Amino acid sequence: MIKSRQTENKIPEKDKPTSVLTSNLTSNLELVRQMIGHNSDVNIREFIIGRTNTRAALIFIDGLADKDLIDKHIMKSLMLDLSEAYKQEQTPGKDAGLKEFIKNHVLSVGVIQEVHTLQDLISEVLTGATALIIDGSSEVIILFLPLRFPSMEPGLPFGGFALSPCFSPLCWVCTG
Repeated sequence: MIKSRQTENKIPEKDKPTSVLTSNLTSNLELVRQMIGHNSDVNIREFIIGRTNTRAALIFIDGLADKDLIDKHIMKSLMLDLSEAYKQEQTPGKDAGLKEFIKNHVLSVGVIQEVHTLQDLISEVLTGATALIIDGSSEVIILFLPLRFPSMEPGLPFGGFALSPCFSPLCWVCTG
């Protein structure tokens, strides 16, 4: 009986509402703010991409995403003077666009993905990914950075439990 109720409440993928993102940064950020509501853990950092006059924003969850990693590697790379390198990359007949240039030449992240809907963006951010929205692009770049945990030292309390490492430093076992 429980299984049948869960099946009844499950909305088929094709019937789920989706909000397609636009190429306007301001309207996309407004959609994100409306969907998330007031949440002090959600960081939306707006900035200008290095002397290109193109606005962008990073969205991440404070406490899940490693803010130091984002500041030192992602923000710093994106806010440097990209204009000269970008101009040199643009040869006649080859206009990949700023988003493609950033994906291929600026971001030093192993795994990235593009999403086109608000629901996909929110879903990825809420699971610890960082979203990069670039004004003029209707696709959002999702950056999969290492997750940050409040305490990674063995034996320290983590949510009421003491954690001990098992065979891998990425594997933790509750001991209490």
